[in-house]
Amino acid sequence: MRSTTPCDGCALRRVRCKGGHPCGECQRRSLACTFLRVPKKRGPKGPRLATGRKIKTFQRDLENANLPNPPNHDLHPKSTWTHQQPPATATAASLELLTHSLGPVPEPCLHKIPLSAYLEFLEIFRRRLYPVWPIVSYDDLISRLRADNHDFEAYALAGALCAAVIAQLRLPEHEASFVPTSSRHFEIEARRMRNLFDYGENYSMASLLTSFFLHIYYANANKLQTAGLYLREAITYGHGLGLHLIEASASLDGISEQQLSLRVYWILFISERTYCVQNGLPAVMQVIDELPNPDLDTQYDSTPLPAFLALARLFTYLESRFITRQSPSRGVVVSKDHKNEVSTFQRNLRSKANEGNLDETQQVDISVTRNWIRTVLWQYSIRSFPMSCHADDEAFSALLPASIAKEMLAVFSVVSNLSIRAHGYGMELKIFRMADSLLDVLMCVPSETKSHGMLVGSRDALHALEHVLLTVGGPNSPFLEMLRRRMAESDLPIASFQWSHLLTLESIQDDQPLDN
Repeated sequence: MRSTTPCDGCALRRVRCKGGHPCGECQRRSLACTFLRVPKKRGPKGPRLATGRKIKTFQRDLENANLPNPPNHDLHPKSTWTHQQPPATATAASLELLTHSLGPVPEPCLHKIPLSAYLEFLEIFRRRLYPVWPIVSYDDLISRLRADNHDFEAYALAGALCAAVIAQLRLPEHEASFVPTSSRHFEIEARRMRNLFDYGENYSMASLLTSFFLHIYYANANKLQTAGLYLREAITYGHGLGLHLIEASASLDGISEQQLSLRVYWILFISERTYCVQNGLPAVMQVIDELPNPDLDTQYDSTPLPAFLALARLFTYLESRFITRQSPSRGVVVSKDHKNEVSTFQRNLRSKANEGNLDETQQVDISVTRNWIRTVLWQYSIRSFPMSCHADDEAFSALLPASIAKEMLAVFSVVSNLSIRAHGYGMELKIFRMADSLLDVLMCVPSETKSHGMLVGSRDALHALEHVLLTVGGPNSPFLEMLRRRMAESDLPIASFQWSHLLTLESIQDDQPLDN
């Protein structure tokens, strides 16, 4: 019969002990058969109190090591120690014991992206995109990054800005998310840095700009819902800082701070109007009576301000009623004054402002924006007023998109690819709106109007705008996909007429104009 308790020799060798004294195994090997070992209790062992304390202490120390300012977990610092809380000496002893057994606690990695990577893309911002976003001081931001490794607010802004630069310019790092410094990595790092300080409860200009550039990144990544949320967050920061209040701006300490506040307000105004027009949403921000003054700001480079001011003035034409896609209620008569106002807006927008002092990137932005707003007003007029192919006033001509398209292609024929691509998602949606409206005209005009002078070469112009859209957004652009799908559904053949300004953009190098 088998013994319930094996002898010491059988237990050590993990063989079956058949009992007896000596047992068969010990007798066969000439070993002393003893029962000196104390049998252990069978079944699972419960955790020891001391072990549980050690584990909790070790976990808490690891969590605190990953925070810049370890939080005070003791909600009652004056309370005395009880049996549930070990004294300081016990905690130190437990940590020392675990340190000896597990080795030293590794130093947490504060930054996932090296400073050199930030500097590389911030330099690209300074050279190519500061005229587009003249709201970040390159020198000040670099100084903050170099001065304090724990300036999480500065690193969050730098990460968001780098992500926006890569995405806006469609740099290779935007598509290749597996590289260590892709736009996606910068975006993740920016959000991680934000979580290391209480950015939600402390409004600051840096946090506002971080939200704004995250909006730019997500818009260029075709994540428009998320982009809209970050834009609303930036606007909320702006209202919290009082950017919409002239008296709040005037109360700031320095002239440069006042001017920066105005720049930021107007760039938020422009961005919101653009986003709301494309998505048919109501706008929150309103026109204010003050614009930045290039002569007053000494800290920020004011070279881009003439173009920035021209752009802001253009966007004042986009009143709230022009943004939403809702048609006037049936039976409601639109006043003559309202019609005259739209006519005046179109006439003013048709007049080109003096753009002699602007660089090529700025000229492209102003020209495209001006004609995009003309297109938005035309779409509003289609819903609100009687339109005709033979209207005396071009504002109410059903053929206006054909004229706009030809004017835009005349501009694209003499500028470089880089000046067009610099505007990223915003340029895409504006070109798409103009091309889509031209397609509407080609599909809807009566057959007897096909020979109208404004329509000559319009089909070629449509395909040329398609190529420009490809140049800006690449083959995966959702705007390009929508336009091509509509073109395929319309089954419009390419006309034999070759307009002299139409070009094949795919063969043009980045540093060459879009002409032969």
